[in-house]
Amino acid sequence: MVVINENRLFANKTRYVQNMADLVLRDRNHPSVIIWSFCNEVGCEGFHEYGGPSFQNITKTLDPTRPTLANMFTYNDLLSNTIDIQGFSHRPRAKLDECHKQLPNKPIVQSECCSCNTMRNEDEGCETYSDNPHTTCNQKSFNGRCLEKLVNASDGTQYASGTFVWTLFDYYGEPPSRGLTVSSTYGQYDLCGFPKSAAFWFRSQWLLQSPSPSSSSSSSYGRSSSSSSSSSSINIGKPFFSNGIVEVHIVESWESPDHWNETKGNTTRTIHAYSNAPVIELFVNTGGSDSNEFTKSKSRSQSQGKRYLTPMIEGDQGTYGEWFDVPWKFGSITAIAQTIDGAELARTTKKTNIISANAAVAGMSSDDDDSNGVSLVLSLDCPSPHTGTGNALFLDGQDVALVRATIVDSTGISTLYFATHNITFRIISGPGYIQGTANGDPKSYQSHTSKSQTAYHGLVRAVVRVTSLAGLSSYEKDMMQQIETSATILDNDENDADDNDDRRLSFKDDKDIVLEATSPGLAPTRLVIPTSTNRDMESVLAIASQGANRPVNFF
Repeated sequence: MVVINENRLFANKTRYVQNMADLVLRDRNHPSVIIWSFCNEVGCEGFHEYGGPSFQNITKTLDPTRPTLANMFTYNDLLSNTIDIQGFSHRPRAKLDECHKQLPNKPIVQSECCSCNTMRNEDEGCETYSDNPHTTCNQKSFNGRCLEKLVNASDGTQYASGTFVWTLFDYYGEPPSRGLTVSSTYGQYDLCGFPKSAAFWFRSQWLLQSPSPSSSSSSSYGRSSSSSSSSSSINIGKPFFSNGIVEVHIVESWESPDHWNETKGNTTRTIHAYSNAPVIELFVNTGGSDSNEFTKSKSRSQSQGKRYLTPMIEGDQGTYGEWFDVPWKFGSITAIAQTIDGAELARTTKKTNIISANAAVAGMSSDDDDSNGVSLVLSLDCPSPHTGTGNALFLDGQDVALVRATIVDSTGISTLYFATHNITFRIISGPGYIQGTANGDPKSYQSHTSKSQTAYHGLVRAVVRVTSLAGLSSYEKDMMQQIETSATILDNDENDADDNDDRRLSFKDDKDIVLEATSPGLAPTRLVIPTSTNRDMESVLAIASQGANRPVNFF
């Protein structure tokens, strides 16, 4: 992870300059900091820009090793000519071209860009075409048309250093519509950390568009290299290789069009897919007796290893495959990534839920079978070796687990797409308590301190915090006892605490945490969350140090 470390208050004022000095002194020993930023957007304009020389002087005095930047709307003014790198916030290609023409030797980076609003697993609604539109409707999962246009403004040039996308996660604040939405919606991940389809677009265009160490004039999947120096130069210095990996992702579900008011009564669906392959082929009900090829979509030709995007041209599919009027039929759709010659590189399938959410919910009132095959599954996103977050929670009174609750259909695998079941969590045993719950829905007004949460497209997040200090030293335990005034300190052998106080702390409890989740009409399920007192292996700093100075494997 790399950081643009940004100051807040900016002007030619002594107090503000001292704030910048304090920021540099505090953070200059962090290797993740790559750039110092003086200001953000309107906070860089007007009288504010006269702070540039003073800020530049103090920053370079305290840290001459890193460049400076401002996240600006303007260029070629006092501030622009003071900082080392011209930063731009949400500016189109034309603005970058004008700047480069006037300041040909000035490094340029799109330091904030590409707020293409989207909501997780929303097949229908409003598609986002431009930067951060203010709309009250549900925003479609598909936003590739917007992303390729905005990201290309800086990634598609030889003179610009690249793009910082705003933002990775949704967050509270800056909603697209006041009063209806509680959070922003332009993250690649929702409020719970569940990925949206946008995350797969960036994965295909940024992570996977990278040359392998043995790359030559053509890639392992049959793409020819381009002679364009502006194309080939963008991959120089990339710190990792894709090793020829090809992936494909289908954006929409394969549920009946009757589920949405916008498409009720239709017999067809519109489908999109992302891939780093040159060709995506879409099949309906692949493998069945009535399997049929539907169509083939060729993505815009790309040279080997090129990660830059080309502008959207009407009628071309650009960085994604797009199919209109796909005849809907209960079963599945399969997207196959291929070489130009038609050889298969990768495939993915979306299946129709065997039980729709409405049928499942209605069936809950049945005395014979409340679930209709629907079930509740718990899994750990953190700690997990799959996410690089260790194998157990460290018992320091602070560490938390990120639990994923999934409503699945009768296959026991596929997430029930429209599931809105209410899920309640409780600790059965062990040193833990439910710190919060959420579902990632930007229009949800449910409390995050509640132990119950309604599923959004079949998913709910629970955050479980440890209540044991067993992993701490004696000195640390004494300190914790003094500062934890809101919690009761309780050793395992003490029985005088209120049983309903799930925040009581223990010095000795080193057991694993057992979590139970229930939902009306579904069988309860449990999950064991491992804990540890081994500071050298499972503390936050220990986990971070285990990955230090090692190559990052994104695949």
